[in-house]
Amino acid sequence: MITPKKASREFWDSVTSLGLPSFIILALVLFWGMNQSFSFVVSMVLYFFLEATGAGIKLIYQKDRPQPETRNTLFERYQSGSFPSLHTARISYLTMIVVFSGLFSQTVSVMMLLVLVLVAYSRIHLKKHFPLDIVGGLIVGALFGYIFLLLQ
Repeated sequence: MITPKKASREFWDSVTSLGLPSFIILALVLFWGMNQSFSFVVSMVLYFFLEATGAGIKLIYQKDRPQPETRNTLFERYQSGSFPSLHTARISYLTMIVVFSGLFSQTVSVMMLLVLVLVAYSRIHLKKHFPLDIVGGLIVGALFGYIFLLLQ
């Protein structure tokens, strides 16, 4: 029998997975398929720079997560860094593109805003980030989204 606590954990784990690179890349491919005027190459190049920027910040600014993790290897140092939330940065980037590019309907824009809020909250709920980490991720993602909008 699934307990309410376990069901809640599985729900928030599923929500937070919408901030994973695989989802973001799939969404960018789908956006391009839906609208050929969508600048797929630009979106992917900026996405790469978003990831590199976030990784650089995490490695330079070593901020522990709410539940600290080990930092023995370079990968563990990256994984255990809390600031900024890259899940939030990724979904913020995607949301900026959807909401402000003019390529998507109002319904899709509202759905993306909802997903952004849910992913951001999931990171706090799952004790992976502090609120300031979420704000940092929102800023990084919005910055790269804004650059995309300027270049499109």
